[in-house]
Amino acid sequence: MTYSRRVRGRVWVPLVVAVAVQLAGVVAVFAWVAGDDLHEAPLGVVAPAVVGQTLADRAAADPDSPFTVVRPPSAAAARGLVDDGTLVGSAVVDLARSDDVLLLPRRASPDQRAAVEAAVRVTSARLGRGVEVELVGPSLSAGGRAAVTWLPVLAVGAGILTSGVLTVRSGRLPRTWPGALRRLRVIGAVAVLVGGVGGLVGALLATGPVLLWWPALSLLVLTGALVSQALEHLMDAWGWGLAVTLLVLTALPDLAGTGTWMQPVVWREVTTLLPHAAGIEILQQLTGGTAGALWRPWAVLAVWCAVGGATSTLARRERSAG
Repeated sequence: MTYSRRVRGRVWVPLVVAVAVQLAGVVAVFAWVAGDDLHEAPLGVVAPAVVGQTLADRAAADPDSPFTVVRPPSAAAARGLVDDGTLVGSAVVDLARSDDVLLLPRRASPDQRAAVEAAVRVTSARLGRGVEVELVGPSLSAGGRAAVTWLPVLAVGAGILTSGVLTVRSGRLPRTWPGALRRLRVIGAVAVLVGGVGGLVGALLATGPVLLWWPALSLLVLTGALVSQALEHLMDAWGWGLAVTLLVLTALPDLAGTGTWMQPVVWREVTTLLPHAAGIEILQQLTGGTAGALWRPWAVLAVWCAVGGATSTLARRERSAG
């Protein structure tokens, strides 16, 4: 019996169990994460000092408030912070008018914009004021938004699939350095190919320096493959299932269109450190849709690659010594 047949015979049970657990996880994730409520979303308030401070104090004192109030120094500053995604919106209060102006980012998801507008309208109505909405910043087509969200997840998934196929065909871990390098060359070739195809899709659907999508998506494929390979070395087929859960299942709220600020705080903070979230942040930066340190998401992916590669190297040495 060939190795690949032995592997296939050995892995189907854990894979079936992993799929069942992941289906249950899908239900759990959507029950907890997906929703219509904002969670500590940063909202700007540009208003006379007394009014602005009163609104900020009310938001801080209300445990159910969906906002964390930020005080930009001017309407122009607020507009810039809304445009680059730092704020989910900003209310500009002019006491000479009966309506406040609510600045919302045009590139944000429609659900998030609607949630921000609804919450602000409730607060304004309590104060006897109306709301006039103004969209800020360039638009991104529905196809462009889908590309920014889906391509990083698909790239990571391609890496996991590549690692799984290589394991079934030639075993979990090459015993020699030449074998390990051959596997790495295959993963690299797949990463370059998938990254190039993804870059072409980005060029068709989005704006900005789309040529940089190629290395970003290629790095995501490499990350998915190296992390999946490391988990397979540690846990056999269970590791592949864990890789799918950790790197793909956690992306489901983003794929479903749940805005970042509509996800629970704990979930948001943890998933920010995962590869798919770093990839989405990179593409958002490349299309001008978010602010933040340019190096940070690239560093997140580099760390995942380094840890995955180091784990596989140590496992190979242990196996060779044994």
